[in-house]
Amino acid sequence: MADGEAHRRAEGRKRWNAVRRLCAELRRAEVLRLLAAWGWERGTQSRIAEHLGVDRSTISRDLQKLLPLVEPCPTCGTLRPRNLV
Repeated sequence: MADGEAHRRAEGRKRWNAVRRLCAELRRAEVLRLLAAWGWERGTQSRIAEHLGVDRSTISRDLQKLLPLVEPCPTCGTLRPRNLV
């Protein structure tokens, strides 16, 4: 493989991975929005996954990343950013 071809492939992967990261961030924002709207009931992860057209394991991984960053409001229960000092 020539250097030019390897460079083009690497740039293509870089662009594609940037698109995938952006899509994941947008999906995670939607997961938080739906979780706040639908609440923490049994089956919510499956419902969110079906709504977004992804597997339930994807939602589980998203929540593992998101939950340390948010906390429920003590008065109303909605999710809000955690104070990370």
